[in-house]
Amino acid sequence: GSALRGDGSEGRGGGGGGGGSVVSTPSAAAPSAPAERDIIPQVIDIIMTAIDTYTWVDNGGELGHITYLPSHHSLVVTHTPEVQARIAELLEAIQDRRVVSTRAKLIQVDETQIEANVRVEQGVAIWQGEPADLPIIAEVRYSGFDGQTQSASDGREVPYLSGVMPVVAAGVVGYQTEVSKIETGLTLTVTPMLSEDANQVTLKVLAEYLLLGGEPPATQPQQEPAAGGVVLPDRVTVDRRGLDLSVRIPEGQWVLIGSLSASRDGEPNAGKPIHLLIRIDTGTPARERGNPE
Repeated sequence: GSALRGDGSEGRGGGGGGGGSVVSTPSAAAPSAPAERDIIPQVIDIIMTAIDTYTWVDNGGELGHITYLPSHHSLVVTHTPEVQARIAELLEAIQDRRVVSTRAKLIQVDETQIEANVRVEQGVAIWQGEPADLPIIAEVRYSGFDGQTQSASDGREVPYLSGVMPVVAAGVVGYQTEVSKIETGLTLTVTPMLSEDANQVTLKVLAEYLLLGGEPPATQPQQEPAAGGVVLPDRVTVDRRGLDLSVRIPEGQWVLIGSLSASRDGEPNAGKPIHLLIRIDTGTPARERGNPE
């Protein structure tokens, strides 16, 4: 692999397909500069999201790894030479882009807890402090650019028995099960648009939380099937909750965006509300922080 630096020069690193490469970070300020320390996790998130996402060890892969060296203002990237070259191009492209990091948590709390932890400022519900000790049922984190739609999910694809289909062959009737899949968990899509001073963020938020299970709907008692009969599977119960809105929030603070209305199979029910917390953190463009040409 090659060592790529901010001036475009190239040194030599480890060889082979999985060699290491030293790639300069978007900021080359003093070693203790807080701006660089703050933005590095966001830059790493962008790299691992935009380039060969599932090859990184942190994303469950087996090939890619990134380490930050603050004393050298560098990221040590272990990956193929092709990916290292793409990362160098990406870092050059984001020099003048504002990085936006989004964190979201779904919490299930009652009104008493909300009143004790929320203060309202200019119509915005600010959550005081870190929501660390709350019953969190789902959370996502990702980074992108100002004005770029970001999407992430913490769920997984779950198979379930959706039906039984009769199969007739040579005068004999058999039954074949039908298996479908459904994406469960939290899926969040956010488009952040920063104000000129980056202190305020206008968000377009689309959130959905989906869970299989819960108490099944009431049904009539079933009789034992006749000889040669078949027992049909119960209808799958789906708890689906959603939120779709636009809101303006302050940067760097947890905000109670709203409640995901409860439903089952698309119908409203009296389930305990789930609340969505979002925090937006921004990165200043590298050239505004005095990155040398």
